[in-house]
Amino acid sequence: GTLAPGEGVSFTDTDGNVFEYAVAETQILQPAAVDEMSSGGWDLTLFTCTPGGRTRVTVRCEAAP
Repeated sequence: GTLAPGEGVSFTDTDGNVFEYAVAETQILQPAAVDEMSSGGWDLTLFTCTPGGRTRVTVRCEAAP
């Protein structure tokens, strides 16, 4: 929930390949908002729960150039 648009995110896969992304936007979604969770065609989407688990923080990212 603390990532802001423009911040960098690094993702390392199981083979050790590192991929760089930039945060495009963050959203707070309801747990049952499945269509919104899977929409948009983003290069990377991260999810976590807010404290208490009532909503989901969604971080949408685009591949860094």
